[in-house]
Amino acid sequence: MNFRKIAKAWGKHLSGEPLTEEQLERVKICATCPLKSFKTNIDVFANDDVEQISGYICDSNKMGLNEITGEITKGCSCYLPAKVRDNDSKCPLGKW
Repeated sequence: MNFRKIAKAWGKHLSGEPLTEEQLERVKICATCPLKSFKTNIDVFANDDVEQISGYICDSNKMGLNEITGEITKGCSCYLPAKVRDNDSKCPLGKW
C-alpha cells in the first residue's frame, strides 16, 4: 500500500465517513482474524464506528495461510479501522 492510499484511508477513518456494505463485511472478517493484535500505542477515536477492530492492527509478527494462494503469509502492519476503508486494499490472508 502506498502513502497516498494510506493517507486517504486514514482520512476516511478520522472523518467518520460511513462504511459501505463491503467495508462492514471486512470489519466482521477482521474481527475474527488470527493476525490481529491490539496496540495500546494507537489512540482509539471517540467517533470510531468499528468497535470490533478499534485499536487493532494486522500484526506482521503473526503468520497465517492465504486462502487464495495457499502460502503462509505475514500480517501487513496496517491499522485495521483505516485498512477496511481502502477499497483497493487486500487482506494478506486473501479473505477480501
